Amino acid sequence: MKLGPDRIAKIVSSLSLPFSDTDRMTFGKHVGKKLEQVPASYLLWLGDQIGLEKKHPRLHGYINKNRELLEDQVSEGDENVGWEDPN
Repeated sequence: MKLGPDRIAKIVSSLSLPFSDTDRMTFGKHVGKKLEQVPASYLLWLGDQIGLEKKHPRLHGYINKNRELLEDQVSEGDENVGWEDPN
């Protein structure tokens, strides 16, 4: 199957978009969990790690896009309010 330029552009664009809350962690101690289920403190810690932007740009984008909300959740002590841990 041959891909046209429009289809290729759409695929490339989707690869560069940040993750959403329903995307799943693909590595680490929370592998398989939806990002909305991962503790905010862990995501903030991960976002500060050197090399994350190059190795996992979409996750890095998600953390940066949600940094203020994640910081609020940590300061209020409600990192995962309303979310059930499936494990």
